[in-house]
Amino acid sequence: MSEAISATSTTNAGVEFSVRVESANHACLITHEALVHLSGRNLAKAEAEAVFRAFEPKITGIARRQIHAGVGGKPLVLGPAAFP
Repeated sequence: MSEAISATSTTNAGVEFSVRVESANHACLITHEALVHLSGRNLAKAEAEAVFRAFEPKITGIARRQIHAGVGGKPLVLGPAAFP
């Protein structure tokens, strides 16, 4: 079973979050550049979490699929290329 864990932390790099996949928590980071890509506009750091929340189902879904596919990283980093 997979589920999102809503706790986030905004950093200069982007937004850190966790997803739970098969009873294990996985640390993830969506980069600021990926958030800009998703929103279609430039963002101030203060807007990053709001954009994350707006796209949270898409972001966490991609994170879970990458974890299931064996993509590694601690944290798993999601850049713009993860969101075609």
